[in-house]
Amino acid sequence: MMKRFNLFYLLLLPIAYLLSVVGSNMQSESAFFYGFAENKETELNLDVDCLITSVHASPGEEVQEGQLLLEAKQTKFEMKINDLDFRIRGQVIRTKEEKLKLQNDIALLKIKLLSEVQELDAEIKTLESKIRLNDKLLDQISSMDIPESNNRNTVAHIELVELKNRRAEIEQPITEQIKILENQKQKVGSTERLQTQRFNSEKEIVSKEMAKLSVYAPTDGLIGNVHCIDGENVSAFNTLISFYERNPTLVKGFVHEKLILEVELGDKLRVS
Repeated sequence: MMKRFNLFYLLLLPIAYLLSVVGSNMQSESAFFYGFAENKETELNLDVDCLITSVHASPGEEVQEGQLLLEAKQTKFEMKINDLDFRIRGQVIRTKEEKLKLQNDIALLKIKLLSEVQELDAEIKTLESKIRLNDKLLDQISSMDIPESNNRNTVAHIELVELKNRRAEIEQPITEQIKILENQKQKVGSTERLQTQRFNSEKEIVSKEMAKLSVYAPTDGLIGNVHCIDGENVSAFNTLISFYERNPTLVKGFVHEKLILEVELGDKLRVS
């Protein structure tokens, strides 16, 4: 008895093949869609009201990183710098004047001392010469035995001591006053130097703020729009220049709602 062949088994092979092809196509499914690349835009501005003094960039111009694009000035910064410079010069002048005054006072005291002791110095010198002469004469008289104490207590010696004491009484107060003025002269300018250091520190801070009024290109790129002109007063934070980086840094793409994709962690996207 001959067995009957079932046609269903004959169809199994092509059906299995078709299912495997469809399955492989679904697993390696690709999709193409369009988007756009976007250059990063930076709005260059200043954080204070200012006057534009010079614009060095024009729309569409290619610029290099660090290139000067714009210069501006602020009146309050310039006034502050001028005020600090005036104060520093005033400190220098006052210090010089005070030192000069002390030098003059010291010179006058020295002249006063010289004039008051000059006559005494002449008397002392004359008396010392007279005493030396008398001492030589006494030394030549070998037959006389004169005690040394008597020699020191002669009228001339007593007068010499009185002259020297009088000279010391005149010299001491004037000399002490000169020393006081000399010490004052050495200390002149110490307070002024501290104030000048403070003024210079303030000036450095203001100078740094003034330096910020110059706008430079942050990177290599392109100038978009220039929103100011020379001589224009602009408000703080107003956009002065639109700046674009040379190469796109952002890509946006939109998938059509009819295009259904299954995305899993680790999937790759190729952009061209």
